[in-house]
Amino acid sequence: MDELSHSEQRDWIALTMAKGLGSKGIYKLVGRFGSASSLLDSSATALQASGICTPQQITSLRDAAGLRTRATREISRLEAIGGRPLICGYAPYPELLAQVVDPPPVL
Repeated sequence: MDELSHSEQRDWIALTMAKGLGSKGIYKLVGRFGSASSLLDSSATALQASGICTPQQITSLRDAAGLRTRATREISRLEAIGGRPLICGYAPYPELLAQVVDPPPVL
């Protein structure tokens, strides 16, 4: 379990803020596009071609700049109190929690 870059952590948090995805949708889409950043940088055509996204999800994901801005603010608030985001599958996310069915993508 490697650590993620700050921008990739931000993009995972941004995905949790996208309307209508849920954890299963996030995992499916990140698996399909390779990373949270690649997913947020994808075109509406690529999102539609994935066969995973609904029109509402595509609309939400196409606001990548807005999602990233909100995620950056959330990280700043978290860091201000001494915290940091934990992304499932990457250190230091709790290994036992990662093994449950449908673990939360971000803590």
